[in-house]
Amino acid sequence: MSTTAADWIAIAKQVAANPFVKIACPNCSEGYLQILIVPWENNEPKVDVHLICEHCGTRNTITKEAEVVGSVSNGNAFG
Repeated sequence: MSTTAADWIAIAKQVAANPFVKIACPNCSEGYLQILIVPWENNEPKVDVHLICEHCGTRNTITKEAEVVGSVSNGNAFG
C-alpha cells in the first residue's frame, strides 16, 4: 500500500485531537504508529510529532504549533 500526503494529513488531524489515539500504520496496516511529541528547544511554541510504525518502520514527522500550558523551570511548557 502506498502512503500519500492525504493519509498523513488525516493522521495529523487525529493526533491533534487526541495525542493518545491508536492509529494503524497507513503503509503496512499491520502495526500501529508510535507517537513521540518533542518540544522545540528554542522559545518558539512548536512541537515535532514523530510517527513511527512499530511493525514496518515507516516514519513521518509533523511540526505543529503548541499551546503554552503553564511554566516550568526548564522553559519547556508546551502541550
